[in-house]
Amino acid sequence: MVEAGARATDQAPLAWLAMEADDTDQDGAEVSLTVWPSGVKFDLGRADFHGRWVRWAPPIWTPPIGPAT
Repeated sequence: MVEAGARATDQAPLAWLAMEADDTDQDGAEVSLTVWPSGVKFDLGRADFHGRWVRWAPPIWTPPIGPAT
């Protein structure tokens, strides 16, 4: 995804909505949205691995992933 994001442009943007296990001791998985060409990642909350619940959180900006554009 990072390689595809590096090819994104304002005319052809890319967004990656992900629900992935992380190494925290919190319940469930991290839900995040990364958008390119900026590479900005938003932490959206946590979700049960089988979709039984979602705890939405206010988006928090994190540094871009990959090369700056």
